[in-house]
Amino acid sequence: MAPLTLTCALLASDSDSGIFSVAVEPTQLVSELKGLIKRKKPHDLRYWDADRLTLFLATNGGRWLSDEHEAVLQLERGHVHDDLRDIVECGAELRATKPLAYYLQNGTLSPPEPEQLHLLVLLPS
Repeated sequence: MAPLTLTCALLASDSDSGIFSVAVEPTQLVSELKGLIKRKKPHDLRYWDADRLTLFLATNGGRWLSDEHEAVLQLERGHVHDDLRDIVECGAELRATKPLAYYLQNGTLSPPEPEQLHLLVLLPS
């Protein structure tokens, strides 16, 4: 499988939220992806170990969120939209022991592409 670039959204307090990308191999475990995210955002995640992060697929109705979705546009302005909160409340957390490919090949999701949001990263409360 080819490497992927995943666009992620850090869901923190409104002023600390933001969008960033990580390069990952689909065969890597979700626990390894958490480590990549921590290394990508050392300032924002300095108080949390990687294993404390919670990850969710950024999907709505079985499709990736477009970068034109109002929730993504608001996140770029530093506001966490209720649609993103709903995904976290209703979605299934990615399990640390599963390879990323398990989630990407399981179901009807199209392969991740540019101009989409792929992961929501929730900080510990």
